[in-house]
Formats: sequence, C-alpha cells, structure tokens
Amino acid sequence: MRSTVSLDQGLKNLRSIRAEFGDKLPAWNEADTRFQFIDRLLIECFGWPREVIKTESRLDGDIRDYVLGNPAEIVWEAKRAGAYFDFPADKDKGLIQSLKSVMSVSKSADAAIRQAQGYCNGGGIEFAVVCNGDQLIAFIGQRIGSSWLDGRALVCRSLQQLEEDFPAYWQCLSPDGLFERRLATSLGYRIETNLPRKLSSRLLRYPSFRYKSDLQATLRAISELLLEDIVRTEAMKKRFYNECYADTGALSRDALISQQVLKARYASLFPSQEGSPTLEPAKGQDEAGGLTNQILTEALAKRPIVLLGDVGVGKTSFLEDLIYIRAPKEFENSLLIYVDLGSKAALNTDIKAHVLKEIERQLYAKYQVDVYEDGFVRGVYDLDIKRFRKSFRVASLKDDAGAVDAEINTFLRETVADKSEHLRRSAEHLASGRQKQIIFMIDNADQRTTAIQQEAFLIAQELAQGWNALVFITVRPQTFFQSKRAGVLAAYPHKVFTIEPPRPEVVIEKRLLFALKVAEGKIPASMLQGVRLSIDSMAHFLKALLFSLEHNRSLTEILANISGGNIRAVVEFVTQFIGSPNVEAEKIVRIQSQTGKYNIPLHEFSKAAILGDYSHFNPNSSLAMNLLDVQNPDPREHFLCPLVVAFLMYEHTAKDKDEFVQASLILSSMQALAFLPTQIEGALRRLTNKKLIETTERITFEEDIAGLVGAMPHGFRVTTVGAYHLRRWLGTFGYLDAVLFDTPILDQQAEAAISQNLESFEIQLRLERTTAFRNYLSEAWDASGLRVPYFDWHEVVREGQDQFDAVRRAVEGNQKKHAAQSKGRGWNTRGKNKY
Repeated sequence: MRSTVSLDQGLKNLRSIRAEFGDKLPAWNEADTRFQFIDRLLIECFGWPREVIKTESRLDGDIRDYVLGNPAEIVWEAKRAGAYFDFPADKDKGLIQSLKSVMSVSKSADAAIRQAQGYCNGGGIEFAVVCNGDQLIAFIGQRIGSSWLDGRALVCRSLQQLEEDFPAYWQCLSPDGLFERRLATSLGYRIETNLPRKLSSRLLRYPSFRYKSDLQATLRAISELLLEDIVRTEAMKKRFYNECYADTGALSRDALISQQVLKARYASLFPSQEGSPTLEPAKGQDEAGGLTNQILTEALAKRPIVLLGDVGVGKTSFLEDLIYIRAPKEFENSLLIYVDLGSKAALNTDIKAHVLKEIERQLYAKYQVDVYEDGFVRGVYDLDIKRFRKSFRVASLKDDAGAVDAEINTFLRETVADKSEHLRRSAEHLASGRQKQIIFMIDNADQRTTAIQQEAFLIAQELAQGWNALVFITVRPQTFFQSKRAGVLAAYPHKVFTIEPPRPEVVIEKRLLFALKVAEGKIPASMLQGVRLSIDSMAHFLKALLFSLEHNRSLTEILANISGGNIRAVVEFVTQFIGSPNVEAEKIVRIQSQTGKYNIPLHEFSKAAILGDYSHFNPNSSLAMNLLDVQNPDPREHFLCPLVVAFLMYEHTAKDKDEFVQASLILSSMQALAFLPTQIEGALRRLTNKKLIETTERITFEEDIAGLVGAMPHGFRVTTVGAYHLRRWLGTFGYLDAVLFDTPILDQQAEAAISQNLESFEIQLRLERTTAFRNYLSEAWDASGLRVPYFDWHEVVREGQDQFDAVRRAVEGNQKKHAAQSKGRGWNTRGKNKY
C-alpha cells in the first residue's frame, strides 16, 4: 500500500486547508472536526487511500473513529476542536515527548490516549493517534515485551507546527512511512525479540543422533533395500508396478480434513478473474488402461502433455505404470526416451545439452543405433545427398569420383555438426523406418530451480512441435502458477493433467507385502544373497507392520495425514521407522516371532515421526512442527499457530468453494485477539513452510536475515498435516515431551521447574518436566484472555490426558517392580550373610 500523494503535494494541500481556517480551527463538535479537517488531513495530506480507511468500526461495543490500513495498522481517535491538550513546558518544544509526561500534565490527553490504546489492545493494532484538529499525539499502543506506557510520543502542538514540520509528520504517519515503520524508529522503539534461550541450548550435545543397535542398523539398511532401492532395478520394475502401483486420486478415509479439500487439491491455482488452463485428472475412474483420448488429442495438437502434481505425489510412478502396466503395447511400439532431470542431471546446468546427450545415449543403449555411424548417417541424409550431388559444389568436379566423395563427406560433417537438428532427423528416420512413435518423458524437473524447470518446458515444447513426438513433462503446481503468470507458459493455451496422490495406507500396504515376498524368497532378488538371518528378522518386522496396519486404525490415520499427500515422504518415513533408534525393534521382532502377531502402538509411530533418528526434537529434520514456539516475548504467542490452524478448520469460518480462507479475514480475526500483524504473518509463513497450511498459489516463503519473506497470498487452507498436529498431537505427552526443548519458556519459575534433570531420559523425570511444561502453558492460556469458539487449550489438555495417564501408570508400575526387586535382593543378601 502506497501513499496517494507525495510529501510535496501533501504539504501543498495542508497549506490550502490552513488558508481556509487560519491558525485555529472553529469550535466544531467531534463529527464536524472529523468531516471538515481530519478526513482531509488523512486523504489529501498524508495520502491514505479511501478504500483502506474504516470509520466508526465497532469493537466489543466501542466505536473506533478511524482504523487505517489493510491489515489494520493505526487507530486515529478524533476529539472535538477546542478540546486542547497540554504538553510539558520543554524549552525546545521537541516533536518527541515522553508519553507518561504528556499524560501527567494533561487530563484530556491522558483520557484520549488511554481510549486509543484500548482500541489498539483489543484490535491487535500497533500504532495510535489522538487528534483534536489543531493538535495530535502519535504513539505505540501495543508493545511486545514491555509496557506501552514506557514509550514516547510524536506530538504536534498546533497547525503552525504541523505545517512547519510536516516532512517529519508525513514520514511517520503516511502509508509509506507506516510501511517503513518510521514512527517506531522515530520513537526509538523496535519489537523486543530478546527471548530466553531454548532448553535445547543447555544440552551438552544438541542435536545428536541416537545410536542404533546392531539389529536396528541392519533393519534400516534392508528396509532401504526392499522399499526403495529394489524398486529402481530394471529387472524388478514390471513386477513391482504390477503388484504395488496404487491408482491416483483415491480419497483417504482417514484424512482429518474435509473431502472437499482433497477433491479440490489443485483448484484455485488461479483467481477466478484470470484465464486459466483446463485441469483434468490424468486417469479417469472408469479408464481401464492405455493412453487416454484426452492425452492423445493433446499430443496431436503438438503440445507437450503437462502432468501437474505436488512433490512426491507419484508423477514418476504414474509414468512408469503407464510404460509397464497400463499401456505396454503402445510403449513397446515406440522409441521411448526417458530424461531424468533429478539425480541424473543434478550437476548439469545446461539442460538442453543434457537432454541431447541423453537422446544420443539412449538411442544407442536401448535401440542399438549409433547416430554417427557412417551407414546410418548416409541413410538419414539419403535424399539430401542426392540433392547435393546436383548442386554447383559437386557439378564443378565433373567426373572426379574421389573429389565428389570428399565433398559429400564435408557436406555431411557440416550437417551433423548441428547436434540438435541431427538428432531430430535421426529420430524421425528411425521412427519412420521401424514404424514407431517417438515418445519423450521429461521427469523430475520439479527437483530443480524454477529457471531450469521453465527451460525444460521450452525444450518439451520444441520436441512436441518440431520432432513430431509425444512428450510428457512433469511440473509442480507452484512452478506452473509462476510460469503461467509471468514465465514461459504465459501464452501457452494448453490442457493440464493432474496427478492426484493415492491413499498412503494402500501404497504402504502394497509395498510391505511386496517387500515381505522378497524377504521370504517368494520373489528372488540376487542382491539379498548371504543375509538370511537378517532377512528373517526383517520378515518378522514386516509382518508386525502389516498386522498393525490392518488392526490399528490410528496407524493408517497417521500415515494418511502427516504426509500431506507426499507419497515419497510416506515411503521414506516407513523406511526410517524400520530400524529407527527410537523404536523398540528387538521387542517387535521377538514378540512377532513368538506369537505370530504384534500390534505396534501409535506412540511408536509418533515418536519416530517427531524425533526421527535424533535424541531430542530437531525442528530442521522432524516431520512435526513445534506449534508452541514463539518469535516474540509474548506468552500469548504460544497459542497463535494453534489458533490459526483451528480457525481455518472451524466450520463457521467463511471459506470459498475450495475451502480457502481469505488472508485478510485471518489477519483481522487474529488482530481481534490482540495479535499484531507482524506476529500473525510470521505464524502464517512458518505454518506454510512446514506444510500445515497451504496457499492458493502453493508457494512457500524464502528466508533471509530478516526471517521468512514474501508477499502474503490471497488465501490459506489447512492441510492434513495441520489437522493432525492440532487434533492428534498437540496435547499428548509424546509431542509436549519433545517440543519443550524447542520452546522458549517466558516465566523464570516455570523454566526452573522444567529444566530439572534436563539431560535425563528416565521416564519418571520426563513425566515431571513435561507436566510442568503443560502446567506453564495452561497458566499462560488462563492469563491470555484468549476465548474463542474454535480453540480451547484446556480442551486440548483433556484430550491428551489419556496418554499422560498411561505414562504415569507405567512409571508407577516400574516403581513397584523396582521395589519388589529391591526387596528380593535384600532377602537374598541376608540369606547369603546367614549362610
């Protein structure tokens, strides 16, 4: 938001207004003061756009005269002309005064300032102005980490001073000045960010990995082999996709968000007023196999087939299933060039050169065609050679056969020097001779920078148009959005096929069954020779996993939600879970081998997701986000992220047809709870980057030295990740036990209680400090005054109490067992002494 008038024009307009009224305004009432002067001062002099000025807005029964900005930035409280403010009798009559001194010498100023500050406090607005026409007082109405009364104020004693020092007032009170926080700078204030150190800083080694046992390390290695590596071997691919591929687009029964959100996964990429491409599922529900009519139609139009999908939803799996299972006949009768721009091109920045190199390599490796072999080159350019023989270059040589051949060779060398054109001609010649369709697949471009992704699309476009080829290219929604608006896709009228993620629990079940068959030898795998004993343990672990997923709904629920639709992440999580140092692998294998069944409890899955391979919660690697973290010394901020997620999930929150909530509504609703815009926007950015919520544009936010940056998107909606954090994790022992190390404790007594025996992993001590942490949060909630219908911390505590009770019972059981053992040892000792 920018000022609608410049400083010079604003000063000119102020002089015109003063010329109308002189040195003092008439004795107007408050309404006339606003209409005759303050309205004009705001619009004509300070340049506030009319559309961001709200007059007489209500807040808890009170009426605020002016609220400026979107989101609200500053409150202006009007008083009638003639209701003069007194100011301290300083000799220099400076523009900056102590707020307390102004309030102490002027009862009218004191009352007006307290009234305006109350509006700031109740509306999450940082700045305030009180103005009686002739005079004004601007101050900071809400300060984080200190009292607003300790601040200073920008004062104007008269209309004459307003004109004389107008540049200083304009710098502080115009939209441009507010955006640059000039008022805060002039008053010597910056948001207090001196937070207590997180408890993790007191640990001797942080972050530190937990050491794996021999069995855990072996299980991890074999799980990576069975669930990830073996899939990449060419010998296994066809059988793997035949047995393990899960159709895209199936809605998970265990998702904790509305089915409408899941159905509209790629909706709202573009505002309704913009022209946008047609989005269609890549495979309809009733299609049995083969290439769809829509895909073939798109190919005939000489346009690349764009497969749109988030990271990890299965775009590569979709392509490989197309090759091996759904359309094998079409691909067997084709010249397929698969270009992986991910791992195989990670060191290449010249993508066009890499693509051309891959075409040349694959034509030789897969189809035994050397594009520079003499006979092949002469076959490709047979007609060109015949035309060349009639050209003036050859005709002048007459009957000198040796010279003619030399000239033809020179011609061919010149021709094949253009590598791109030579490969195009070679592919066309090969396709024509073997009567095959040329098919290109450009995959994993979404693992590269935006610039490389856009270059990859241009290459795909060239291949589709100039090579008479069927071209597939995979892209991410955010890249597609950016390119369509301002990049290489801007003028491209194409249809886009969306790749919806399959149900995570179905993917995992199929992969585990496949891995179990390999482990039991039902599917031979040469790479597993010589590891029979470990494979037996792996088979028991896999059986326990399959039994648990079948009988424990809470496990399929966590898989369906914490992945956020990223199937790759689900597979990686399960791979890490097998052999995690935070999972009791020996116990699982032992009980499964003895009884034939073991139901893995949910807390084992949660612990693996929250801690990973670390001893303590590490926010950089954990699948979980610490919702209770704060960026400012404001105890209320512990609850800001949970409040935002809960607000997005609340059934009575206004949403569009795709469940997005306008950013402006989120900001105004959180401001109504007295959070400042900087706090709210920071929370939205952190939640977005951790995938607990997503934006209409599917963007994440970049980070610089000032923190997470980037313009606020149009809207946000909750993801399954956010829903699971709020509804399943937030109040539980496992979650609070982990994130307390990552949360600044803003009360010294509470910090001392929580910090007791911080290095210990003993369950009784963990229960004591986690209970102390939860009590600290409950006290902060009670003191916060936050009362909303969509979130209640005490309800979160009640829902998580069962897990605390279970831990307490385990502690008491350990104590009884220890007491019994001690008593037994005592009898034995007496017996030995006696005898």
